[in-house]
Amino acid sequence: GQQMGETRDALISAVLFAGASKTDAAGGANGNTPTEMTKADIDGVVQTLVGNNAKMFTPIIPGNTKVGTAPVRAAFWGIMHTDLLDDLEAVSSFKPVSEYPDSDVAVSGEWGSTGNVRWVVSSIAAKNTTPNPDEYSCMIIGRDAYAVTDIMGATSNIVKDFGSAGTADPLNQRATSGWKMSHVSKILNDNFMHSLEVTHS
Repeated sequence: GQQMGETRDALISAVLFAGASKTDAAGGANGNTPTEMTKADIDGVVQTLVGNNAKMFTPIIPGNTKVGTAPVRAAFWGIMHTDLLDDLEAVSSFKPVSEYPDSDVAVSGEWGSTGNVRWVVSSIAAKNTTPNPDEYSCMIIGRDAYAVTDIMGATSNIVKDFGSAGTADPLNQRATSGWKMSHVSKILNDNFMHSLEVTHS
C-alpha cells in the first residue's frame, strides 16, 4: 500500500514539475544561479500567484493561548525536497508545525510555513543532479491548478496464493502480490502554480 501511494505521488509530481511557470531564486548568498531560497524569493512567488488570481488552499489558523505558538496565515501549498530542510528553516519567516496554534491541522509530511505558504517535504520532489551544484524545484500551488482522477475502484491489490501458478510451481513455493491503478493527473492552469528554482546553501 505504501509503495502504491509513493508511485502515485511520483506520477503526480512528474506532471506538476513539468509546468512552465518558474523563477530562479536570487536573494540568497551562496553565489550560485539560482541561489538558496529566501523570504524575498518565496514572497515574490506568492505575489505572482495572487496577481494571477490563484486561490489559497488553507484558511487562517487563528491564534490561541498556547505558549510559544502563533497564528498561521491562509496559504498556498508548497512542495520541496527533503535536502532543503535546513534552508527552509533558515528562512526568516519560517514557523515549524510545532508552533502552529493547532498542530492537528498539519497534513502528513508538513514541515512548517513561511508567510502564505505551508510546506510539505518529500524525498521524491524534483531534484536535478545534472548541473553542479544540484538544482531543486520548489513548487507553490494554488487551488484548481491541477487535477487527479479519483475513480471508485481505480486501485486494486491482487494476491495469488502458493501453488497458484499450477504446473509452473509444482512444490507450492511461489505466491505473488501486486497492484494496479487507473491514474491521470493534469495541469489545469499553469498560472495557478509556480516553481521556485533553488540550490542548497
